[in-house]
Amino acid sequence: MPEILKLLHEDHVKVKNLFKDFEKAEDAETKKGIVDAASIELMAHTQLEEELFYPAIRKEGEEAAMLIDEAEEEHHVVKFLISELAGMKPNMPRYDAQFMVMRENVEHHIQEEESAVFDQAEEMGRERLERMGEQFMERKEKVQAEMMRSRRRAA
Repeated sequence: MPEILKLLHEDHVKVKNLFKDFEKAEDAETKKGIVDAASIELMAHTQLEEELFYPAIRKEGEEAAMLIDEAEEEHHVVKFLISELAGMKPNMPRYDAQFMVMRENVEHHIQEEESAVFDQAEEMGRERLERMGEQFMERKEKVQAEMMRSRRRAA
């Protein structure tokens, strides 16, 4: 699997594992920690996809552009759910339900992305995907660090 696709898949696995951890969590503090970790992962991931990956895929034709339009709308929904979760306390009645709705949305997005969007990406060629992977890795550390600083300032 070319570099960018491998990196995106690794992010997907990491988030799915956080979703599983949430299911097993028994106390509010643990759940909040998982929600915070998942939120940072998802926000960094979506930002990088929208900056680096999606614009390149969009150029691959009309079908690719339609897939990216849908993916960006799914990102919009996840960002909204993350912002709502950030304003909630883990002991609130809808907290778990809100996170589970986000999980369902993200898992649907991952399934579509790893099939249809990744197929479109393969058309761009290995060399181009490798370069995008390098850009993704360089940006990801900076984006996540910036998000962590923002969260600490907001807390």
